[in-house]
Amino acid sequence: MTANSISSTMSQNSGIFWAMYKSCLLTGSLFVFLLFQDKDDISTKTRMILVGSMLVVGSIGTVLLLFLLPVPKTEETNIVEAKRERNYR
Repeated sequence: MTANSISSTMSQNSGIFWAMYKSCLLTGSLFVFLLFQDKDDISTKTRMILVGSMLVVGSIGTVLLLFLLPVPKTEETNIVEAKRERNYR
């Protein structure tokens, strides 16, 4: 996130990331709460619904990550890469 942000957009991007992170926690917990509500035993059907939904959401997230643009090269990244190459030689 920091590689794709400039100093003027850093706090905005951090806020967006934090909001997405917290909303995922809330929606996931709410989904499990509603799925397990009024159940003493967790049936196989309920487990399959939970595992299937996690698999679908995780797969969608993985596919979306494949479409992220590469980090643009800047002078700072070139300097860091040059230092890494010197350290590994």
